[in-house]
Amino acid sequence: MMMSGCFADTSYGQPADYPKMTNQGFDDMAGTYFFYQTRSMLVEAYSTRFPSLANELQRSQIAFDSKFADSITNIDSILTVENRPWRNTKTTKLNEITRIVDLAAERATQDDAKKLAVEITKKATGIIPSPYLETLLIYKSDFIRIPSEEILAGYKRSLKTGSSALVNIELFYPSSWKASEGRRATTLASMTSENGRGLENILVAVKELPYAESKQFTPTEKAQILSKESLKKYLGSGAVIVTASPIKLDGLDGASISFELEQLQLDMRLKMKSVVYVVLFKNKLIFIQCLVGSSPGEESKLSARYAKFEPLFRLVANSLTVIR
Repeated sequence: MMMSGCFADTSYGQPADYPKMTNQGFDDMAGTYFFYQTRSMLVEAYSTRFPSLANELQRSQIAFDSKFADSITNIDSILTVENRPWRNTKTTKLNEITRIVDLAAERATQDDAKKLAVEITKKATGIIPSPYLETLLIYKSDFIRIPSEEILAGYKRSLKTGSSALVNIELFYPSSWKASEGRRATTLASMTSENGRGLENILVAVKELPYAESKQFTPTEKAQILSKESLKKYLGSGAVIVTASPIKLDGLDGASISFELEQLQLDMRLKMKSVVYVVLFKNKLIFIQCLVGSSPGEESKLSARYAKFEPLFRLVANSLTVIR
């Protein structure tokens, strides 16, 4: 059986500013590439075997490709540049997949073909297992250029802390980011870009103030609590405040503070740019701290990368709902 198109070399230009390659990143990218190619080959094989279902199968593939073919092209291009054995690895694996698909097509029934069409149609809407979905989103050109577009396109997940936390909140973050529980009672959750591998992070935390929960703060007291002078102690030693302004989130008074920070990790000095959104709820401060870090030797790119992610940080902060 001829698998036209499936072996095409798409490595004619990787996107600018794509994520740094890691071992886990390679595994996820290669796995996602072959996940896509397997289903693409199945669509072609089943279309040949069951001509009456060819249009339905091809429509499902077109729907998927309209969302994610760009990601597959980017994955292939990046792996070709970053991983020297990739071309040979790809050819060997695609030959193996072809044999498996040929055998599956010989044994397939019309019900199998219909199920494949339904499966791929669902995948076009984002119902894709991890880490394939996250990887497709990470390497989608639109989202590499403008990270906030991922949320605006509907690829978002909900973070809910639950009633057992110090505060019960909900907010949304990009589907390609990985969330983990906080290590302390005051840290509600942490979300990291690139499915947990990236240099961008959003931390959600809460600090209880030394007042009764029933206390009603005056406007002057609120202004004092939310002043940059009062909040600076929460930003970390050495934080240099760049801007500070009052905000409202979910109807609550708050402040937005952008700052720069350097931290020593082992023998490396890491530079970060961050913005923290703080709101006052009862006798608690709720923090949404968003930061962009720099790899050693790439500090000059930090400001541009921060500017690229700042609209996404705003979307996440604006999605905050405090359950009263």
